[in-house]
Amino acid sequence: MTYYCPMSIRKQYEKLYNQYVDKIYRFIYIKIGHKETSQDLTHQVFLKGWQRFKKKGENDNRPKIENPQAYFYQIARNEINNYYRQLPVQKIVSLEEIKTEIRDPDPIAEEKLINSLDLETLRRALLALPEDYQNVVILHYLENYSFREIGKILEKEEGTVRVMAFRGLQKLKEKLLNNHIS
Repeated sequence: MTYYCPMSIRKQYEKLYNQYVDKIYRFIYIKIGHKETSQDLTHQVFLKGWQRFKKKGENDNRPKIENPQAYFYQIARNEINNYYRQLPVQKIVSLEEIKTEIRDPDPIAEEKLINSLDLETLRRALLALPEDYQNVVILHYLENYSFREIGKILEKEEGTVRVMAFRGLQKLKEKLLNNHIS
């Protein structure tokens, strides 16, 4: 099924896609920890965004998307929640994860494995935080968003976001120092 969509709307969306795709992917990957699933969910985010965005050119009564960044992150959070709701009890393991578990006599490969374990420890500690703290810490410290931008994305006051970032970082440090990661 082919939809008619003016070229200007396609170009506008392509620009938004290029601007946010890497950030949304990293956000999802940190929450999911599985490359292929994160790619699939990122695809879903932008597909749903496109379905709404292209209606901007039609006679649609819904309000236009004022803040595309916040809109994409909202879709991403919903997709992550849907993913975890549908997740069976078993763990999905990618071939890349299995390859890193095989010991390689090459010291550089061993260094990479140690670094990835550190990143995995950080990821697990981050996921042990309440979801609001996770989102703020990821968006501020990993994606370099300002507190004002995060407030718009999460629909919270800037001051609230600052407090959440401070408390989230404190809890994250505490979990990493005490190794209380479940």
